[in-house]
Amino acid sequence: MKKNVLIANAVVWAILLAGCVAFQVWYRSGEVIDTYYAVMGSAFLQVMAVESGPVILFAVGALLGLLFVGLKKIKLGRGARNALRVVSVLFLAVLVLSPVPILFGIGLTAPVVIVVYLGMAAPAVIVILGFLYAMGLAEVDPTKKGPFAKYLPDDDE
Repeated sequence: MKKNVLIANAVVWAILLAGCVAFQVWYRSGEVIDTYYAVMGSAFLQVMAVESGPVILFAVGALLGLLFVGLKKIKLGRGARNALRVVSVLFLAVLVLSPVPILFGIGLTAPVVIVVYLGMAAPAVIVILGFLYAMGLAEVDPTKKGPFAKYLPDDDE
């Protein structure tokens, strides 16, 4: 992985992690009544209350994965890397798009329930998906071309 990609991803995930942790500290340590009225009065704070836990888990997995990929110089086949990217981007899409119904006042819907349920019942799955996101950023090993390489053009063209 190129150093600038590694550093940029690490900075973005570290900022998201710090912001979500700071929100959780405020959300959990305030007066219950004051926090309740603040969150109920703002759609943004409702979204943060729902999304900050899963984002923290995903960011921890992504940072651990970036550290692993950066230190171990991991190289994957093109198909494996693309599969990891697809899985992680699909989950990120669900994570990002799940608060849209809350922002428009519709309430809880299936994506929100999925994200909240995963965050509460299976947090390791979110951490693993974050790790897979980082693995999807690994370099391609030119020797691992896969079973359909004879039908594909060479990489140097």
